[in-house]
Amino acid sequence: MTKEGWAPIIDLLLDKWDAKKQGKKLQILSFDNRGVGGSDAPLTRYTTSLMAQDTLSLLDHVGWDSAHFIGGSMGGMIAIELAATVPERVRSLALLVTTRGAYLPHPRMWKPFLGSVLGGSMNCVMELLYPAAILDRPIEGRKDVKVQDVLMKYHMTPQSDNGYPPLYALASQGFACLTHYVSDERLELVAKSGFPILIIGSKQDILIPPENSVALIERLRGEHLETLFFETGGHGAFFQFTEEIADGLAQTMERAKL
Repeated sequence: MTKEGWAPIIDLLLDKWDAKKQGKKLQILSFDNRGVGGSDAPLTRYTTSLMAQDTLSLLDHVGWDSAHFIGGSMGGMIAIELAATVPERVRSLALLVTTRGAYLPHPRMWKPFLGSVLGGSMNCVMELLYPAAILDRPIEGRKDVKVQDVLMKYHMTPQSDNGYPPLYALASQGFACLTHYVSDERLELVAKSGFPILIIGSKQDILIPPENSVALIERLRGEHLETLFFETGGHGAFFQFTEEIADGLAQTMERAKL
């Protein structure tokens, strides 16, 4: 997902943010990781630690000493890596449908994954991101329109002019995900750092199964930790539960007492 995919959550988050109550305006920096969107796609090995350094370099460039970090899927892996490396720069941490690493996707993932990446099949994208049971549901107040119709239209609409990323870049990102791992000791460091943490998991996620969110919850537990778990959520939970996730993100940042 490119940075434009965060637009629905960002729009809601800005609406919910009470600048007067918080005493500060909310500044949001959304960017593409290396390999996709407007960022370069160098022909080299990618790792989540390398992409965490990319993020820190961007923060240094814009002059931010610290920030609230939000990451989903691979972005969540990068966010965990960053938090374990420089916890002093983290105000709060939100991890969406992600993993500490060394995980196995659900066996049902491979067919839609390959169909979406190699074949560009939108039906495969739907199967990969969303539970079939919710796709057949009608939109509330519109019995002639199904959830799948709305989601498919959204995903088929170009979000930017950058075009599709090169296959080698997608493979490099995939390699980064497969080699990602944050040890117990480094997770303990994150847990003891004290900043607010939000973990969001989806029970029907076949790409990064929910057991991975549970494992993070167990390792990062404490008074600083809050969780959201969606029983009917898939890997695309940020499109299914945009309102609930925006609420959770706003509350997490508020807990940081800016």
